[in-house]
Amino acid sequence: MDVTTGTDRSWLVFAAGSIMEAMVRAMAAFRAADGGEAGRLVGGPAGWLHGRILSAERPDLYLSASPAGPTDLVDRGLCRDLRHVCGNRLVVIARPGLEISEATLVDRLLDPGLTIGTSTPLTDPAGDYALAVLSLLFERFPGRRDPRLRRREVVGQPGAREAGRQSPLVAAIATGQADLFFSYATTLPAVRRVLPRVTSVEVPTALAPEIRYTMALGMQAAPAAERFADWFLGPAGGLILEEAGFLLP
Repeated sequence: MDVTTGTDRSWLVFAAGSIMEAMVRAMAAFRAADGGEAGRLVGGPAGWLHGRILSAERPDLYLSASPAGPTDLVDRGLCRDLRHVCGNRLVVIARPGLEISEATLVDRLLDPGLTIGTSTPLTDPAGDYALAVLSLLFERFPGRRDPRLRRREVVGQPGAREAGRQSPLVAAIATGQADLFFSYATTLPAVRRVLPRVTSVEVPTALAPEIRYTMALGMQAAPAAERFADWFLGPAGGLILEEAGFLLP
């Protein structure tokens, strides 16, 4: 379902589901400061949104959890003005009853008796990031069973995400769809509000891919969308991103 801020639908934003809550706040704050047209926000897995644009939908602004989608659209002449927005961190969360720490992270991920929940690669960059970590582990420990074989795609399926709804990762953890779950660090507070006793650990720099949220403007972006992009990358937008746990450039 689309998430609308205001009633004027003259400009449209496609944004990764992982940054939806911050975008709702930002778009509302921007409208209050700008006094111009309201925007309409559609959230979901960034790869799925990328596919919608390839299928002829034309948002005024596209914000992905990876530079891959926006860069491809710029290369195809469907978007312009690539801009780095913020960063994030990758964490691994253990199901209730299973402990994980910095000292045990690698052993847990390589344990043949544990299943690993990820998002869906290609559809959602979070799945691509998780797969990159597991691939690197297999390269570094070639004598161990490939951890990618124990991977289950528990979130990140195609479809729009509504702001304010519980993260689907919470349900996946609560119902035991896997033993370990890859997630963004910014999603962890939402998990802990429902499951306060779960343990988690940040993926160390030596294993973690760089997570770069990137935006691009549509070729015919509305003036309000261009103003929002500038505002969002300024101090006011940066404060909203920092409060949500994202890393500023």
